[in-house]
Amino acid sequence: MLSSLHSTYCNTIKGLVAKYIMCGYLNDLVYSWLKNNINIEEQWNKRLQDNKGQCGQVLVLKSEFNTTWNYFNASELGKTILDFWCDWIQHTEDRLYNICFPQYTMDGANLKDLLLQLCSLVMGPDRRSTPLPDIRKIYILK
Repeated sequence: MLSSLHSTYCNTIKGLVAKYIMCGYLNDLVYSWLKNNINIEEQWNKRLQDNKGQCGQVLVLKSEFNTTWNYFNASELGKTILDFWCDWIQHTEDRLYNICFPQYTMDGANLKDLLLQLCSLVMGPDRRSTPLPDIRKIYILK
């Protein structure tokens, strides 16, 4: 995956590992691939190198078009996701938590590359202000 941030690249690799595990590959096997075959830092550092001369034979993947895509509306999916995020942020600001809109925690969040001006401060479970990435501030909704 093309990534502009190192953290995005690392998260993508972690996501790939999770996909392999979800597809039934053994955890130990996938983690050994990650450890032994993919040097994340080396790959990240080489990502912009010209490697046109390294291409061998072209590999052709045979597939067929799945007609389900004729009935898929990406705009509707995007609207559904963005509407939920907006509702969730509003519930968080109003402290109206429930099973659909749980309280925000920093568990699993990697915000080291996040610009604080793109966050809203919300009350965390420890009663301290916590930065929450806020999609309303990137104007994706307009």
